[in-house]
Amino acid sequence: MILIPILAFFFLKDGEQISKSLLGAVDDRHDRSLLALILEDVHSLLKNYIRALVFMAVTSFAAWSIFLSAMRYPYELLLAGLAGVLEFIPVIGPAAAGIVILIVCGALGGGSLIWILVFWGIYRVFADYVLSPYLMSSGVELHPLLVLFGVLAGESLAGIPGMFFSIPVIAIVRVIYLRIRDSYNHAHAPTITGSAEVRRM
Repeated sequence: MILIPILAFFFLKDGEQISKSLLGAVDDRHDRSLLALILEDVHSLLKNYIRALVFMAVTSFAAWSIFLSAMRYPYELLLAGLAGVLEFIPVIGPAAAGIVILIVCGALGGGSLIWILVFWGIYRVFADYVLSPYLMSSGVELHPLLVLFGVLAGESLAGIPGMFFSIPVIAIVRVIYLRIRDSYNHAHAPTITGSAEVRRM
């Protein structure tokens, strides 16, 4: 869990060096320009995704710590830290954090559990429908059902690392597909236009 964000940071830090190495391995000018556009999109996507996750984790920690402290629940900082860390796992992480907080507070008798459910529901609506779309609007544009499918598939294939990397992998595949499709359409547009003019004549 700790190594995943660290590895992601180093991938982002050395992204320019990796990009230059990949571009140097391509000889064709058209392919090199297409690869440069894809790598630029991928770098921007990953940068925005990691930045959004970090901000979501910090926001989750702050919100949970304020709520648990105000309601005098036990181990408020520890539970808030857990909620912040699990924010790195899309969909399932926040749900797991809510369940753990309910179990701990219920076992220790810190107060009424209904307020935890109410706060969790309100915060998830804000985080999932306001904060997260705003933070990820410049890169990771995926349907919520596709996100859920990706997380479940990633967990089946590679456990927690698979859950973390599933969303950026799907988004990268989408970026590559869109770039290749646009390049193909652009390359064949003159041919299609020329054929149409010949048919008119």
